[in-house]
Amino acid sequence: MPPSTVKYNAATFAVLKSSYTYPKVREKGKTMGNKILVVEDNPDNMKLVTWILEDEEYLVTGVSSAEDCLQTMEQEQFDVVLMDISLPGIDGKEATRRLRAQERFQHLPIIALTAHAIKGEDEEIMASGVTDLITKPLDEEVLLERLRKLLN
Repeated sequence: MPPSTVKYNAATFAVLKSSYTYPKVREKGKTMGNKILVVEDNPDNMKLVTWILEDEEYLVTGVSSAEDCLQTMEQEQFDVVLMDISLPGIDGKEATRRLRAQERFQHLPIIALTAHAIKGEDEEIMASGVTDLITKPLDEEVLLERLRKLLN
């Protein structure tokens, strides 16, 4: 694995987070400020994604189901949605289709997060209307690079 590639699983994240405090060295008033909705039912994955995003000063809201996602999207505005695909109840593909059915969400960046990126499945996920697809285990650099591309 090249030294620039960083992959974390939930267990590695727990060890890193508990044993090291990352310094916050930023100019006053300099924040990313983009609002990101994370839809993830696994608490460890939610913590990992939230930690990565907050470290980059994104404003993160987390929900654990597609139903909560759809309700939250009615109440707040977000710049990006990170959507787990395997969710209890309505899955991430169906939630994406429901969002895309509304004109105001047709151009909203939605990034699918999935462990199911086998051939055929990834095509089905993309066909649901997501903007991009990232496989788990999550690669921090890939996530941040894709967010930067979508938001700039």
